[in-house]
Amino acid sequence: MGPLMRIVSVARFTRTMSTLLSSGVPILVAFDIAAETCGNTLISKAVFVARDSIKEGNTIAQPLEASGEFPLMVTQMIEVGEESGTITEMLDKVKAYGIDAIELTTGGWGGCFFVPSAEELINDEKKLEAFKAEIDKRGLEISALNCSGNPLIDTPMGHAHSKTIHDTAILAGKLGVKTIVTMSGLPAGAPGDKTPNWITSTISWPEYDGVNYMVEAVNYQWEVAAKWWKEFAQFAKDQGVEKIAIEEFPCQLVYNVRSLKKLCEVVGPELSKMIGMNLDPSHLMIQGAEPIAAARELGDKIFYVHGKDARIERGLADVDGLLENLPVDQSKDRTWNYVGVGCGKDLQWWKEFFS
Repeated sequence: MGPLMRIVSVARFTRTMSTLLSSGVPILVAFDIAAETCGNTLISKAVFVARDSIKEGNTIAQPLEASGEFPLMVTQMIEVGEESGTITEMLDKVKAYGIDAIELTTGGWGGCFFVPSAEELINDEKKLEAFKAEIDKRGLEISALNCSGNPLIDTPMGHAHSKTIHDTAILAGKLGVKTIVTMSGLPAGAPGDKTPNWITSTISWPEYDGVNYMVEAVNYQWEVAAKWWKEFAQFAKDQGVEKIAIEEFPCQLVYNVRSLKKLCEVVGPELSKMIGMNLDPSHLMIQGAEPIAAARELGDKIFYVHGKDARIERGLADVDGLLENLPVDQSKDRTWNYVGVGCGKDLQWWKEFFS
């Protein structure tokens, strides 16, 4: 199998597995589906062997590595996931791979897989001190705390996400972490509505009974955002947080450079110094933007970076454009897909991006 085709097939397998498992699909069923959809006979064979290994109570990583079809980094990260049942085991693995800084999720959509939640740590001093000790004795640095979610929607989920983000700011202060990675959130389109409304069309029309309801919806959303973000930015500042890096995720109020500038504008000149972007190039790619141009425009407003790739699917995007709402596991029908680094943009592009 050619190296490029192997990378594409492995990326399709890992993406499919991630989607299925996060959706609650049983692991053996997920392996069957991923094996059938990865698009390569040799990869499929290796996946079926790994599935049988699980049935017998063995590991996933070992048979995948033995197949010779999976890159070492992929099997190593699978091994981390399999063996890191505790914070200490996870940190030992991280250190063994030569990694010296880690970004930890504290709740929200990212969950807490290896570490206690922010709420748990800020309310248990002994647990917090033990957690800090495990980090410090391995010489590791926490580069950021991640608490992505939607704190702007007036629902139980939104209230929970808002609390988690505030708890994360408190935890950052206790840990001496200066950067929080999160999302802007997305309000509904009107008071009393409970569904987030991502407005991606022009607000010039339509009108009804002399009222342009799109303008009213957008104005309402920014009023909600201004109130919440002014409060939270000040709260985070009071805890010692210096940077709030907002990921420009689709279906959020901040999803590109212009909307980040708008958020900075509504929170005011002083607090906006704390607000910048977690630049994830894949999210800009799928909107048709050029991340390198965006990076130059952002300048010192780039507070953090996630190195992720996306591929615009030739033929499909030519017909249907880039607005895409099919589930991510329907990759063959989607106009774009998140892919492993190098499977969307080529090596030369990534060299330029990181330089």
